[in-house]
Amino acid sequence: MRIHLLLNGHYIGCDPGTGPQWPVYVYGQNGDTRAGPAGEWETLELTLMPGSTTQFSTLFVTAGRQLSAVPASPGVPAHLETRADGAIGLWETESAVTEPDGLSLWYRDENGAVVDDFVLTIEAA
Repeated sequence: MRIHLLLNGHYIGCDPGTGPQWPVYVYGQNGDTRAGPAGEWETLELTLMPGSTTQFSTLFVTAGRQLSAVPASPGVPAHLETRADGAIGLWETESAVTEPDGLSLWYRDENGAVVDDFVLTIEAA
């Protein structure tokens, strides 16, 4: 299913021309001046993980990069980045949850606790 994701109400995207790092940008944050509407660089493919009913992976379609969360560590703030297509581990897997305001994706740590830095709201593409 093709979707757009919002972090704190702002679209996230990945510019396919920014390799080899392919960073994730957030509209209107960290100097980004994009305001919307979301386009092809902000379109992700949401894929249900084999054998699961609530675990998904997300791929930036145009860039061909897997969305990944990086939890905060000393000296490094929590942020989103990308990995190679198919590089799916704990931080490239999201849990789908229905919230009162819509459907969200949450990252969970190795103990299953929700990582509050990365609550992403789903919007149909």
